[in-house]
Formats: sequence, structure tokens, C-alpha cells
Amino acid sequence: MLDFRKIFSKKPMVVLLVTVTILVPVILFMYASRGGYKYKEPTQEDLDAEYRTWKEIEDYDNRLIEKNPLIGDLPYIGDGFEIHYELTNEEAMQVSYKVVLHPKTFPGSGEPYISEVNGLTNDARSWIDSKGFNPDKLNIEWASER
Repeated sequence: MLDFRKIFSKKPMVVLLVTVTILVPVILFMYASRGGYKYKEPTQEDLDAEYRTWKEIEDYDNRLIEKNPLIGDLPYIGDGFEIHYELTNEEAMQVSYKVVLHPKTFPGSGEPYISEVNGLTNDARSWIDSKGFNPDKLNIEWASER
């Protein structure tokens, strides 16, 4: 015969899983049987409003990419660095960029670290340049993670 005290005393996660497995369906059944959830068929007005909202979002995204074409290639995760963007002014559609370098050497290693960071910085700048943008004219925050 199974000794549940022995099983549950050694595995507290089992107790949690069994409790959740039993309680969740019971609670959901009680909630539903009290009439807590009633499906409402969406009206044409609801569907039209949702469509307009999605259309506005899509139009905004297209205008944002048109004004800041580099974000169409982001996020970029490459060998040794990654580039992301953040919307800094929604109305003016201004973005800032963040380049995160991932050097393999440690900051305390001195010249090898500095040399690697400089190389990764040049690689990131070259990637941005290859997309047709001058990194010096972009609002870029540079960071290094190790």
C-alpha cells in the first residue's frame, strides 16, 4: 500500500501539484455553475472598433519604420554584439538605439579587454553603416556586458 505521508513529506512540490490539480478544476466549475462566465457574441460595432484599432497600430508602425528605417532590421543579435531600439518620443516618432557589446575578455584584463571592446564597437558601427546609416548621426547608447 502507498504511504502518502512518506511521498508528500519528501516532495513538497508533489503536494503543491496535487493541490493545484484538484483545486483549479473545482474552483472553475463552481465559478461557471454560478453563472460567473457568460459568453457574449461580439457585435459588428465591436468588430469594427477592433479592426480600426489594429489598423491604427499597423499604420503607426509603418510610419515609424518609414521615419526610422533601421528599426526594420532590429533587433539584431550578432557575434559579439546586439542592437535594439526604444521609442523615446511617440508623437515625434523618435527612437534611440542601444548597442550591447559582449566581449569574451574580462574588464580587469586591461589592454586585451580594451582592444576587444574597440573591435566589437567597430563591428557594430560597420553593421549599422552597411544598412546605409551613419552611426554618428544616430542616438546610440553603448554598453558592455561581461
